[in-house]
Amino acid sequence: MTVDLLQNLKKGEPWDRGILTATKLVMLQQAASGVTDTGVSPNLFNIVVTTSDQSTSQTWGGRGTTTNATSTTNGATNTTTIVATLGITTTYAARTCKELSVAGSFTSGWFLPSGNATAKPGNQLNCLYNNRINIAEGSVAAGGAGFDSSGIYWSSTEVSDTNAFSQSFATGAQNSANKSFSRRVRCSQTF
Repeated sequence: MTVDLLQNLKKGEPWDRGILTATKLVMLQQAASGVTDTGVSPNLFNIVVTTSDQSTSQTWGGRGTTTNATSTTNGATNTTTIVATLGITTTYAARTCKELSVAGSFTSGWFLPSGNATAKPGNQLNCLYNNRINIAEGSVAAGGAGFDSSGIYWSSTEVSDTNAFSQSFATGAQNSANKSFSRRVRCSQTF
């Protein structure tokens, strides 16, 4: 798929690859400076989210284990690191995203978005929160659902062997939470 094809799509329009989430689709593009941009540019992180949550109650997993998934800007790397460390014997947030397959062009490559305790540049989960209304419009148009407005979502960013970052979609607050707590999971992908 090329950028030219993306520019011909309309905001909120369902797409066989999921819901592209800011400008012409619900396509989120966050510049490295942390400013949400409205144009398609090679220096932006173009994020695709699924049309619905993958789980309404799932643990981050691996409480007591350090995974070294500490990137606040790269959920894909974090997710790969988490799954490589924790394995596939139990179900947890990152594994749910890593193993997700969606019909269409984005059949694999899904990950748990990155996060941190502040709205620092590149924080993928906070970018989704900031654009949750546009994402909801596109998701509903595709037969899915927006983010749970009172839900708390996991990020892929680890704080310690016992905690990882999560974000409230009621308040926008990003906090360190116990990995054994149940949170919502919404997978994403970059292109």
